[in-house]
Amino acid sequence: MKFPAEKNQPSRYIIDVFVLVAGGVLAYGLARRLELFEWFYDFSRRHEAWQLDELLSVLIVLSVLLGVLFARRWYETRQLNRRLQAALDEIHTLRGIIPICSHCKKIRTDEGYWQQLEVYISRHSDALFSHGICPDCVREHYPDLAPYVLDDLLNTENAGDPTKNG
Repeated sequence: MKFPAEKNQPSRYIIDVFVLVAGGVLAYGLARRLELFEWFYDFSRRHEAWQLDELLSVLIVLSVLLGVLFARRWYETRQLNRRLQAALDEIHTLRGIIPICSHCKKIRTDEGYWQQLEVYISRHSDALFSHGICPDCVREHYPDLAPYVLDDLLNTENAGDPTKNG
């Protein structure tokens, strides 16, 4: 499912830069507090052939960048999960076997009551109903009115079609 692009893209980049700077300052402060620079300096002097001096700054920058990317991805995933959960909460679907009367078409609820089909579906989904009557039911239930109603219906349907208007 695709969501529209976020409207606050520039503020997101500002937050990323802020987090990057803050992460860098925190990493530097932690390294100073734990005397990691002195330890690394001594270690690199003992193993000068490895040229570890340049590696320190690269490792710190990469660590902060990876931390920022991880935090950002985690935050985006949380936001997306919230949005998906909200979308799922709005979805009303009918699933499983629905017991329906073969004669009157009422549906038996989980509580054992019988409801009109329209009421049941309206309560368990976002569907709305409008009512009409099909030509077969007009003939069956209103045989006296059927010729008039069906003739009017036929004339109304053919009014917009010049091929059917002799």
